[in-house]
Amino acid sequence: MQSDYKIIQSAVGDHSTFQITKEESTSTYFNFYSVDLPERFKGLPLRWYFGILKHSFSDTPEEQYANILINEARKFVIEIKKLANLPLVVICNDNHIRLKDHLAFKKDMVFFLEKNDLQEDVVTRDIKNIPILLAAKSKFDSTDVPLMLSPYNPDSPAEDWRFFGREKELKEMVESGSNYFILGARKLGKTSLLKEAKRKLEEIGHQVYMIRVQDTTTIQAVIDETARNLSASDYYQANKTAAQLGTNYLESIIKRLKKHKKNLVLIYDEIGNVLAKNPKDGWQFMGTLRDISHQNEVRIFFSAFQETLLKQYSEFEGPFVNFGTTIKIRVFDKTEIEKLLVNPLSIWGDVGDKKLLNKLIRNKIGSHPLLLQYLGRLVFQ
Repeated sequence: MQSDYKIIQSAVGDHSTFQITKEESTSTYFNFYSVDLPERFKGLPLRWYFGILKHSFSDTPEEQYANILINEARKFVIEIKKLANLPLVVICNDNHIRLKDHLAFKKDMVFFLEKNDLQEDVVTRDIKNIPILLAAKSKFDSTDVPLMLSPYNPDSPAEDWRFFGREKELKEMVESGSNYFILGARKLGKTSLLKEAKRKLEEIGHQVYMIRVQDTTTIQAVIDETARNLSASDYYQANKTAAQLGTNYLESIIKRLKKHKKNLVLIYDEIGNVLAKNPKDGWQFMGTLRDISHQNEVRIFFSAFQETLLKQYSEFEGPFVNFGTTIKIRVFDKTEIEKLLVNPLSIWGDVGDKKLLNKLIRNKIGSHPLLLQYLGRLVFQ
């Protein structure tokens, strides 16, 4: 009998070593695993859940056994679905019953594999023909569930497995100790880059707060938004300290946010407009952040439209002098287009000549990330 590890390798169609973690569940019939797919699966969710039937209960009458197994599988799926919105693959390697004939979960990313769907010998297969994707594709005709596996969502910032490109910039932001200004035109992916940097920094133990400032019109409102991340007791103490000692309120907030945390990062997305409207207060605000960051208390990431921030940044007396490193993001290059569009779409079907497709996209659509996202969604649908 194949081990659960070999069964998962067969379902994924990959014989390489990748992360498979045994997780806890209340089921006595199914083993539960979380699986981090290898890098070649970029364009799919990189973490999946798996449930594998533990063993056959052959001493139970067949009809009774089938009913028990169906009910147990249903309970297992309902339990695991509550954990996270991740794809779940339930594998029943027992020829007596086909769970897919009895359990649909049509509106969920739940897929069923049977023993006949797997190979005894694990071999690395073309991604679009691996069992878990064939199971997902089987839902295409009857539900919109496979669309949940689409890497394209132009209506929201790209995050996690849906984030493509900007690898050099992301690596620099995560690994250095600098403050950063992310400058770029609208919808080029500034927020996506900041959110992915946040996720990566949190993975290595940083405390990161993303401050909502898009709708603010004053510096005081920006400070108030920063304070919203405090607990009720810390909020009280920050106000008390600032009032009693006459210290800067923003400084008190940041010190309460940091407390005993070693690495603190604050992200202010699209802050350029409010700074432009409030130059005097903006100077004081930036001066406080500069002083605190130079004491290694906090790192700061900003983003803004180029036309809003570049003028201020170039002014010798402006609030950004000697503050941080500037990253100007632009449209995607051909390598990024390949990673965003060509490679992920080739997971689901035959795209033909990849180089020719890449050139066609650049010539006919262009290289703006938002347009590429819309194209990807249209093709995927």
